[in-house]
Amino acid sequence: MKRLIVVALACAALVACGKSLSGTYVPKQGSGLGAGLVMEKMNFIDGSNVELTMMAQTVRAPYKIDGESVLITVQGQTQVFKIDKDGCLDGGAVFGTLCKA
Repeated sequence: MKRLIVVALACAALVACGKSLSGTYVPKQGSGLGAGLVMEKMNFIDGSNVELTMMAQTVRAPYKIDGESVLITVQGQTQVFKIDKDGCLDGGAVFGTLCKA
């Protein structure tokens, strides 16, 4: 039951539940290894592409939502960001947590 509530909250935060993200996500203060230095922002530009700004470089990459995860693939490598209960994206110790601006 608790897991169902968490999923419902994540879906509400994403509006389109499992389909796409929109807007700009920025590092949550104090998260990640040098938060804001590795991943400066993510800008979801449509239902399948995101612009990632990292270390003063911007790249466009495809993404998809798989359950409670966002999978972003850059140069054949896939990074998994977990969608937390607040709708923020948790990229682990290196990328930290990014929340909608």
